[in-house]
Amino acid sequence: MDSSVLRAATRDAFKKISVHTPGWEDPRPNGEPPDDADYEKCDDPGKFRILAARAEAWSEALTQTGLAERENLEPAEDLWRELPESPPEIRIVRLRPKKAASVPLVFGFGWLMGEPEAYVVVGAGEPAAVISLQPQCACDACDIGSDLLVQDFDDIVMNIVSGQLVHVTTDQFTIHTSPQGPVVDGQVAGQTTADLEQLFADARAGKSQYPSVYGARWW
Repeated sequence: MDSSVLRAATRDAFKKISVHTPGWEDPRPNGEPPDDADYEKCDDPGKFRILAARAEAWSEALTQTGLAERENLEPAEDLWRELPESPPEIRIVRLRPKKAASVPLVFGFGWLMGEPEAYVVVGAGEPAAVISLQPQCACDACDIGSDLLVQDFDDIVMNIVSGQLVHVTTDQFTIHTSPQGPVVDGQVAGQTTADLEQLFADARAGKSQYPSVYGARWW
């Protein structure tokens, strides 16, 4: 198996699961600037349930291909290494990989502007480090259309299951790898690029002085 097989399985599962969560076009396909009022509103927060559908499609693909077992859990603080800014309050799905050297993938489903399961927290490890909060911003000004939104979600998940993710929690900040480069939450003043790369290298080698999440690819 390779990543293309897994992505195809996810797309196939999504065709069935997303029947009630339709996609939408980019409202500004030619790069037009948003109106100022768009920063203050979201006309349809329920549309973001497409992210929950995509998470379910990944869950089905990972289990049907034999890469993981699914665990349906009640929301609890001790499931998270650092509690998300907006904790998912509805339900948790943990995908536990069959390979012992790999790290679990966690989806937490929550409320967004009164809409259930329109907000998804993606985590990795046990307890899970928070990797991404989706959508990152729900305002109409930041709307990029569902195709790019889903593509970004896929990249986040694939970063975990491919074994490329490295997440490190220091006293001043958390940092993790992504296809677009390091993602930092907190203050990294005084840290050079070499310092950050060393954090990742130490975590990969299993000798980090900080709590770290890193594991082998799932297939």
